[in-house]
Amino acid sequence: MKLLLAAFAASAAALWPRNVAAQPTVTHAHAVVNAACADEDGFWKRVGAYTSLVAKASADEGTVTLVVTVHAEDERTTGSFAVLDGANTAASYERSVSGTSCEEVLDALSFFVALTYDPDLLGARPHSTPAPLPPERPRVAPPPAKRSWILALGAAAELTATGDIPLGGSVFAQASRRFGRIEPAFRISLSALTTRVETSNVSARFVWLSAAPEVCVSRFAAGVLSISPCGSFVLGVSSATPSGVPGGRSFIQPWLAPRVLVRGAMTLDRRLSIELSCGVETPLLRGRYLFGPIPAYRTPAIAPFVMLGLSLAIGSG
Repeated sequence: MKLLLAAFAASAAALWPRNVAAQPTVTHAHAVVNAACADEDGFWKRVGAYTSLVAKASADEGTVTLVVTVHAEDERTTGSFAVLDGANTAASYERSVSGTSCEEVLDALSFFVALTYDPDLLGARPHSTPAPLPPERPRVAPPPAKRSWILALGAAAELTATGDIPLGGSVFAQASRRFGRIEPAFRISLSALTTRVETSNVSARFVWLSAAPEVCVSRFAAGVLSISPCGSFVLGVSSATPSGVPGGRSFIQPWLAPRVLVRGAMTLDRRLSIELSCGVETPLLRGRYLFGPIPAYRTPAIAPFVMLGLSLAIGSG
């Protein structure tokens, strides 16, 4: 900055207008300031820190107009000022300068304007130090949006290898929320499965009704695809109703089975997803159903299953 002002002073000694510099009285001038870092009052405050021989004119006085322009260009900031006398639109005097910032260039132009009307500044110090600009307020990032629970409803078709491949369906409600890097989900499903077992001329219809609370530890996503490892526990009943069996009896017994599964999902739009779940369950209560001496059904030790369904996000809570 000091080198910049020294250069202006040296050039001003040879170039400023003789008729202006020789004026001992105060010159009142108008200013047109085009700068991002100051308005007209800010410009005159900077000039007034160096000299009192040029000052802001009132509306009905002064025929001199100073046009001050500062603009950024690539990594440099350039500025210029021109002196216009009366109605003459041609500049009677014009200078330009460049620097690293708007404030630096505007300070240099202010000093150069003061020097134009007060040549004695070459050997004098400014009357006062320009008031420092207020520090730029630090940019504060907005607080992160508060994450809430995402609620969803859905339905799925289900196949389970518990004998003659019973077919059924389920409905569910789910709540999920992100905690840091994990996104657990909690789901409750209601399911109904049925199959018919036939041997010779006799048959029986088997039905499973159950509820399954489920926890998925997290969701791992890549674009519209995601995968979630989950665990649940099936709580329900199984029943059998014979047909064509002399003396046949129906039965109902509990159905308890821990279950592990992996669920893949593809987002179709902002709310709707299609899901495919595969896993196994292990019935804790095992038995068999007989048509007389002929076994009709035996509870498996491990029952694989697959489910295909849709999930619809309904909002947050």
